Amino acid sequence: MGSFENKPPSWAMALLRLMVHPEFHEEIQGDLLEKYHSDLQKVGQKTARRQLYTHLLSMLKPILIFNLNRMYMNPKNWLTLALIALAITMASVAPFLSGSSSNVLYAISQFAQTLGYTGLIFIPIALVWLIIEFRNKKGQSLNRWTNGYYFSWLALIPVLIFVPVQLILTLVRDQPLNLWPFAIILLMVAFLVYRIKKLKKKTEYKFNPVPLYLLVIPVIALATSQWAVEGAAAITRKAAISKTEPLIAAIENYKMEYGEYPNSLNELKGTYLDELPTLDSKNKLTYEYQKGNHSFQLRFERLWHWNATEVVVYSNSGLPDIKGNYENHPAGHPNWWYYLAD
Repeated sequence: MGSFENKPPSWAMALLRLMVHPEFHEEIQGDLLEKYHSDLQKVGQKTARRQLYTHLLSMLKPILIFNLNRMYMNPKNWLTLALIALAITMASVAPFLSGSSSNVLYAISQFAQTLGYTGLIFIPIALVWLIIEFRNKKGQSLNRWTNGYYFSWLALIPVLIFVPVQLILTLVRDQPLNLWPFAIILLMVAFLVYRIKKLKKKTEYKFNPVPLYLLVIPVIALATSQWAVEGAAAITRKAAISKTEPLIAAIENYKMEYGEYPNSLNELKGTYLDELPTLDSKNKLTYEYQKGNHSFQLRFERLWHWNATEVVVYSNSGLPDIKGNYENHPAGHPNWWYYLAD
């Protein structure tokens, strides 16, 4: 009986093994047992157990839970993460910078922004995987959970679901199919499957930075999509709107002379304008014109992210161009608004 009472609660030792990094188990357990038995002699069982719980709570420190004394990320890992973050940022904003854009740039931007929205699904998986990576110890024989093999497939499932769902939605909505984003994702998936198969054979411990990348990259992509892309889009949107000032003046001059607005912008060429303004440096994208009874509209469109299109509209009536349930936003110039349409 006395021997049983002298033992600390079994759940306390189980909690110790759960909380503390495996490399510290033996050392810390020995210290705790020694302190517990010493307290039993000095202050009795009740107080000794209370002090044991206090010591356990004091171990809730990152350095003991994850063994932060070990250098997990080497300079190459940090450089890789920094380059990926830079690539995501540049890819996301590329179509919204000054100059001409292309379907390839829009596809790359859509892919980079998609990492932010769909990548949030990866975060719980990546967090558990990262904790296991931190908890692995040198010399440990790894299985398919501790080496990250199963976690890799779990992280890939959202991507495998996302691609066919987006294809179906595009076809159902009868929207133009841009194959570039799908091609980029399929290439990435093929590369990831190749890497996952190699991970299957990993049996010896070596820190894998992939879960940290899965944790950080979606956050970077989402922040880029929310702030960097919107900032770059606002700058080029204002530049595109500024180009229309001579065009709007020409339309109003035509109205003053003929008593009505022109049926098309081509009626302005030669007399009111030498050339019609265009949206890009290659003179391919033009402003759309729509004549009303006592008003007119100008508009231009551009892709934003996966099947979302930014529509920018000028209406000399002073009223925003309301389409469906889309929310109109002021574009920073009088009588100009924009909204995102799916």
